Amino acid sequence: FSEKVLKLYLQRLDYSKKFLLQSDVDELKKFDHSIDEDINTGRFAFFDKSLEIINQRIDDAQAYYKEILDKPFDFSKDETVELDAEKLNYSKSKEDLKEAWRKSLKYQTLSRVYESMAAQDKAKEKSDTVKLKSMAEFEEIARKKVLKSNDDYFKRLKEFDRNDRLSIYFNSITGLYDPHTEYFAPKDKENFDIGMTGLLEGIGAQL
Repeated sequence: FSEKVLKLYLQRLDYSKKFLLQSDVDELKKFDHSIDEDINTGRFAFFDKSLEIINQRIDDAQAYYKEILDKPFDFSKDETVELDAEKLNYSKSKEDLKEAWRKSLKYQTLSRVYESMAAQDKAKEKSDTVKLKSMAEFEEIARKKVLKSNDDYFKRLKEFDRNDRLSIYFNSITGLYDPHTEYFAPKDKENFDIGMTGLLEGIGAQL
């Protein structure tokens, strides 16, 4: 049971394998026979350790993407990137993880460059007065958009508190019993009740 909870929780904690290192996973696997005991005794040794690790790795990754996107990408290099998360392995070192981020960010930027250039080609066919941009200009614009997108993404990650992470952990447990059983944190449960009943109660008044 503990092994299954660990496997499901790790998938939900870092599905893209862009945060945890293999050493982190190995550290958490030390709990793969004690999670059930934690549940029965009301302890959170495994969860607390996972929270400590993921928060640190998010801080690390935030530094990676800002540094990487500060410089232009070289699209003349012949490189490949794996986009199927199920085929990815956890990085063995911080250097490997940073390289995985670089390739992912390069792909995101290249995709935007391609879309912009394709749009420019279509516009050029319709009018000869279109002001054409160079590849370097498209790259800079795309890189800034990718930076903004990741800024927003990490802002949301930073807003995750202990209760949000606890929901992921609890739902990894309940998901093994019944895929239709779900844990709601108190705030989420309140919003769920309001959505289902259409009623809002507070300070002795009902809306």
